[in-house]
Amino acid sequence: MESLSSVPGLAALQNAAWPGLRTFDSGSWLLRSASGVTQRANSVWPYAPVEDPDAAIKEAEAWYRSQRLPALFQLTSEPADAALDGRLEALGYRAQAHTVFMVREPSAVPVPAASPTVEVRQDLTDEWFDAWWLTSGHGGTEAAGAARAIQDSIRSSYALVRDDDGAPVAVGQAIHVGGCSGIYGMVTREAHRRKGHARAILTALLAEADAPGGFWLSVTASNQGAQALYRDLGFTEAGSYWYRSAPLRRAPGAC
Repeated sequence: MESLSSVPGLAALQNAAWPGLRTFDSGSWLLRSASGVTQRANSVWPYAPVEDPDAAIKEAEAWYRSQRLPALFQLTSEPADAALDGRLEALGYRAQAHTVFMVREPSAVPVPAASPTVEVRQDLTDEWFDAWWLTSGHGGTEAAGAARAIQDSIRSSYALVRDDDGAPVAVGQAIHVGGCSGIYGMVTREAHRRKGHARAILTALLAEADAPGGFWLSVTASNQGAQALYRDLGFTEAGSYWYRSAPLRRAPGAC
């Protein structure tokens, strides 16, 4: 069930907020792909245990080969994920991208007044998408198309800050799932960082979004600066997750 109250609930919210464009649901694991755009949308979400993990892993690997992608698994700090995490490690899967879930409960301290410099819209504009993709996107035309397709499939509020010349320099979004909202897409162009834009955007999204169930976000474990900002605005740590990527397979020799 999608909820802020547990790590599995947060994983379900995250899956609904940023879905894969192509999926295969085995009844226990959801396999997701989206032309390699984000690890979330191109990984296995093992939302329930399986009787034969080795067989399920092989099935997942075959499916990702059909997608021309490496097999990637999303694991969480839930005890239920520990056995699969250990099995993948034994098979040579490498842990990467350790990330923290943070939540802001409805009972958190009131949100400060939003800055008038932040524009918030309910529709996705080319200007917002281009500013976000320029800063955080990876890949060519196909990847950009996949990212745009995901954005077009979700319900979101889009925030933007401009420089003195009117060019977008920082963006962020609140993706709405049921009564909760997830903070995503928080990026600032390098030359405009450390000027309070991230705080202004986050404050505007918290003030604008109708989220009676509260907010969630994910932030890399190493990004202490962002975590401090989120804590200052009422977020608390609620668990963690990481990915395990398939070991590289050496090509056979020519002779």
